[in-house]
Amino acid sequence: MKDLINFFLKIMMFVIFILFVGLILASINLILYSFLKADYAGIGIVIIFFVFMKKIFDTAGKKSLSIVENVSFWIAKLFCSIEEKKYNKIDSILFEELNPERYIKLIEKNYKVKSSPTIFILGYLNNGNMEKAYEILKNINVENQFFNIRYEIYIFQSLVLIEMGKWKEALDIYIEYIKYNKNYIYIKDKNTNLSLEDLEAYLFNNNEKMIEYLTKKLKTETKKIVIVKAKYQLGICKEKAGKIEEAEELYKEVIENGNKLYIVQEAKEKLENIKR
Repeated sequence: MKDLINFFLKIMMFVIFILFVGLILASINLILYSFLKADYAGIGIVIIFFVFMKKIFDTAGKKSLSIVENVSFWIAKLFCSIEEKKYNKIDSILFEELNPERYIKLIEKNYKVKSSPTIFILGYLNNGNMEKAYEILKNINVENQFFNIRYEIYIFQSLVLIEMGKWKEALDIYIEYIKYNKNYIYIKDKNTNLSLEDLEAYLFNNNEKMIEYLTKKLKTETKKIVIVKAKYQLGICKEKAGKIEEAEELYKEVIENGNKLYIVQEAKEKLENIKR
């Protein structure tokens, strides 16, 4: 009888182990979402799941629990590593190859707008499709988002409105939702912090201050897309300041290095207007 009970327990442990691993795999998307400015509720669910499973395995023996934890950890780590590498590869298509069209196609194929809206918005912003970016932003139920995600959405809303020439609306969003909250929020994503810096520079700096800001930015920035976009904005500021030759050189650099960013076409048009 004792052997039968032990055998039964082993079978039960095996079944629970399979269920455990299956649930781990099913929750991988929630874990991965944390790498992409995730839904923190999902992370909470995963934590609760681990606590619950720990209680179950505590009753079955610490050795079994240790085995399951170790196996589950390495399975999760493997899948997270694979997914992170996949996203980084897609990310480099936009930020280093400067090809928003290809980036958008891959993002649309591998991700959903509802779960990762900001990565879609980045693609449309750099493709010049401000209407599509704004449409995504308007369709997000901001109140249902966690505070950090909500904060990022407001930053993107303001930036898109500026691109659309709606400065007052952008300023209203900044004052109401961003200005008094920015010091109390931890933003992991460097791109979001860069976006906030740009937003505040666009809203509050005059042309002279913008030249100083962009010149300083170009001395420290290493990401190709940020460099090209900063040179384009600096070209606009130099042109406004009457420094036409400097503006021409900056527009030429944008055209040469900007690949398929929408600002390449705009730089060409500005260069043609200068030559007339």
